[in-house]
Amino acid sequence: MSISGLVSTEWTVRYTPSRVCALRGCPMDLSCSYTYPKHLQVQSAFWINEDSFFPTDFTQYPNYTERAQADCGKEGGTCSLRLRNVTEADANHIYYCRITTNDERQKWIGKPGVRLSVTALEVTGPKWANEGDNVTLTCNTTCSLSGSPSFSWKKNGHRIAPVKADRELHFTSLGSKDEGNYTCAVVGHEDLPSAPWGVTIMYAPKNTLISVRPPGVTLEGSSVTLTCSSDANPPVENYTWFKVDESTPVGSGQQYSISNISSEDGGLYYCEARNEHGAENSSMVMLTVTGMCPFIYLSIYLSIYLSIYLSIYLSIYLSIYLSIYLSIYLSIVVISEK
Repeated sequence: MSISGLVSTEWTVRYTPSRVCALRGCPMDLSCSYTYPKHLQVQSAFWINEDSFFPTDFTQYPNYTERAQADCGKEGGTCSLRLRNVTEADANHIYYCRITTNDERQKWIGKPGVRLSVTALEVTGPKWANEGDNVTLTCNTTCSLSGSPSFSWKKNGHRIAPVKADRELHFTSLGSKDEGNYTCAVVGHEDLPSAPWGVTIMYAPKNTLISVRPPGVTLEGSSVTLTCSSDANPPVENYTWFKVDESTPVGSGQQYSISNISSEDGGLYYCEARNEHGAENSSMVMLTVTGMCPFIYLSIYLSIYLSIYLSIYLSIYLSIYLSIYLSIYLSIVVISEK
């Protein structure tokens, strides 16, 4: 690197590294080593972040005093800088070593300096994928991070093995269990993750089932409702009902109801659940319809008979009781008047 000032082959400066890509919120470390003519004495060495006519130590600026720390020995020929919690605003500058000597004409700025780039992490990849697809999520940066760091991945806040991974996360034959929000982070800086990246898995209906209400044997003349349920994404668009041995569907919609049921309605039923990714049939369900047995008729007859008998009995009993009570009451009244 060259030195700004009077031309002299005895001045050299070297920056380590020469370019820096730092993760937003992380610390950044720079170092410069320099040589100078032996007849000179170094008065000061410090860092500047602008090539001005009167350059000053930027670590003393109010917005840097808490974040910037420099270590520049006068005799050692080295000058290090640590800048904590870097931001995009820090990337608007080029960082130089500034060296002054006992000769007013021998003040130097090591050029071209170090250019700083600051990046955040961003997950990219498909937000929507079909079940069974092969998918890759990538932890992207706007520049190549210094130090070739490893990355870690989390799904819904839980770490995904292995702890140290590549910037790419590969999925083979996606399943519904892989749906969720993914974040990536640089190992050692897990407190600075990317924004969540949601992955939604699309799949055809599965686990399609029928439930019957009320369950069990259905009596003639009563009502029954069959409900079809299925797991699908996007949700099921169409439910269709079929009865075995019938050539056309018997109904549509998630529920199929039969009122005033007869023995002809009995048989095997199944439903089909369908969305844009496919369809699935449920297992068949037997709907058994039976008439009322004699015992049921007898129980109904007895309940009606007892209801009528008890109401008549209570009515007669109350009439007699009230008549007797009224007669006794009137007798007492007559006697008391005499």
